[in-house]
Amino acid sequence: MNNFLKLKYKLESIIILSLPLLMIISRFMLEFCLLVISISFIIRIIKNKNYIIFNNHFTFFFLSFYFLLLLSFAFSHEKLNILSILLYFRFGLYVMAIYYFLNEEKNIVKYFLNTILVIILILFFDSLIQYFFGQNLIGLKTFETHRISSFFGEEQVLGAYVVRLFPFLLLLKNMTDVDSKKTNYLIFSAIFITPIIIFLSGERVAMFLFFLMMGYYLVFFVRSKKFRFIYFYTIFTILSIGTFLYNSNIYYDRYINQTFQSLFNKTYEQNKWFLPESFQKSNFYFLSAQHQNFIYTGINVFKKNKLLGTGPKSYRYICDNKDYAINAMSCNTHPHNYYLQVLIETGLLGLIFLFLIYFYIIYRSFVNFIKLLKNQYYSLSEVIILGFYFTQLWPLMQHGSFFNNWNSIILFLPVAFLLFLKKNTKLGEI
Repeated sequence: MNNFLKLKYKLESIIILSLPLLMIISRFMLEFCLLVISISFIIRIIKNKNYIIFNNHFTFFFLSFYFLLLLSFAFSHEKLNILSILLYFRFGLYVMAIYYFLNEEKNIVKYFLNTILVIILILFFDSLIQYFFGQNLIGLKTFETHRISSFFGEEQVLGAYVVRLFPFLLLLKNMTDVDSKKTNYLIFSAIFITPIIIFLSGERVAMFLFFLMMGYYLVFFVRSKKFRFIYFYTIFTILSIGTFLYNSNIYYDRYINQTFQSLFNKTYEQNKWFLPESFQKSNFYFLSAQHQNFIYTGINVFKKNKLLGTGPKSYRYICDNKDYAINAMSCNTHPHNYYLQVLIETGLLGLIFLFLIYFYIIYRSFVNFIKLLKNQYYSLSEVIILGFYFTQLWPLMQHGSFFNNWNSIILFLPVAFLLFLKKNTKLGEI
C-alpha cells in the first residue's frame, strides 16, 4: 500500500488497474478512462518533447493500417460510421499511453496482474453460484441453462473475456518469485479454475482457444521450472472436462451434439434455415451453415470491391444487398471472422495487413523455438503474449467484430505490455 501511495502518477495508475474491471461493468467508462490517460500522455509527451517514444514498429504499422482504413472509408458508399473510423487512431494511442505509464511506474505491472488474479477468483465463485442457483451474487439470472455469464448478464462473453485474461495470469506467474508461497498458491488456483469458468460459459470458441493456447505454451514451457506444472495441468483439465461432459447431458449436448450437428448434418434445422439447399454441396460446413452463408456472401462482395473493400464496419449495411446476399440470413453486424470481415470491408490491402501481423507472430514464435532447440536465452514473457495473439488471430474460427470497441481494446491491450517487457528485458527471461 505504501508503495502505491508513493506513485507519481496516481490517477493514471488507478485507471490502468481498473481496466479489467471496467471491461466487465461499463464499456462507456472503459473508453472514457482510456481517453483520460491518453490526454494525460499527450500533454506529458508535448511538455517533455519525448517524441522518441513513438519510434517503434507498432506505431509505424498501426498508422499505416489507420491510413488504409481512412482510404477505404473515403472510397466507400457507406458514410454512417465516419466518427468511429476517424477516431480509430485512439486504439493506437491507448497502447502508447499505457506503455508510457507502465514505464514511468514499473510497479504498476504487478499491481495490474494481481488485479486480474482477483477478478478471475471472483468470477469463478460468482459463476458457480449462478450455475447452482440460477442467478449470481447481484441477481443476474442465466438465460440458457448451458450459458453461464456471471456479471456480464445478457452479454454472453464470459468465456471470451476469461480466455483473454489467462495469458496475464501466466505473466504474473512468470514474474513472481518462487519464495512468495501465498501469491503462488493464489496464482495456481486462478490458473486451474480458468478452464472451469470457460467451460461453464458454454462458449465453444473460447474453449477451443483455451486448448489451442495450451498447445502453443506446451511447446515453449518445456525448459521452464516455473511452468513445469503445465503438463500435468493440461492432462488434468482434459480429464476433468471429459468427465463432466460424460456426466452432464446439458453440456454434452452443447459441446458435442450441437457442434457435430452444425458441422456435418445437412438435415439439421439451423443448417437448412441458414443456407439455401443449392449451396449445400457437401456434408461438411465451415464452422456452421451460418458461417458458410457469410463466406458466400463475402465472396460476392469481394468480387466487386477487391482492392479497398466496402469500407470499415460496412458489412451490416451491404449484406442485404441483392447483388451480394444469398438469402435473408446473410445479414449480420459482421461476418463472424476477422479475415473475412477485413477482406470484405478493407479489401486485399487490409487482408495483407492482417496476414502480415499473423506472419510476424509465427516468425517470432519460430525464432524463439529455434532458441529453445539450441538451448539459448529467450523471453518467456514474449512467448506468453505471442500465444495470446497466435490464438486470438487464428484464422479458422469464429470471431467477434474486428472493429468493435470492446473487442479492439482487449486485442490491443497486450501490445502495451509487450512493448514494456521488451524494454525491460530482465523481466520474464529464461
